[in-house]
Amino acid sequence: MNLAIFRSRSIDQRADIVWDRGVLLASCDKLPFSSCLYYLYDFFAEIWYETESCELIFVRGFQEITKLEPYLEQISLQLTLDK
Repeated sequence: MNLAIFRSRSIDQRADIVWDRGVLLASCDKLPFSSCLYYLYDFFAEIWYETESCELIFVRGFQEITKLEPYLEQISLQLTLDK
């Protein structure tokens, strides 16, 4: 699956894909919302939900590293270059 196909799915389908196939990297609580960051295939995905009710708000996929900023204190990315 690629990012374009992921984005074409409904919010519930995207959430199921992330929960089934994603690797949880971090979470972030910004009341009244919480979010979880996952990695799957070749992109990242966020699941946002309302903290008190656990209602799913949105699910988005992205590849831009700049969108990882809210999670940087929680995750460690190690980049290796083959020479």
